[in-house]
Amino acid sequence: MPRMVRGALIRANLSEPGDAAVAVIKQSMIDKHVDLIAKAADQGVQVCCLQKLFWS
Repeated sequence: MPRMVRGALIRANLSEPGDAAVAVIKQSMIDKHVDLIAKAADQGVQVCCLQKLFWS
């Protein structure tokens, strides 16, 4: 019997101006993605893939 797994792919636009301090952009993007991940989890997502911003 197949097992259903619900997945999500999150890709978001920059949430601060491109000339803002790196630390400000980073924290803003983390906050934005945490909110999106929480919304996905509320919808039953079990696997969530994020954009390259979080690779490292």
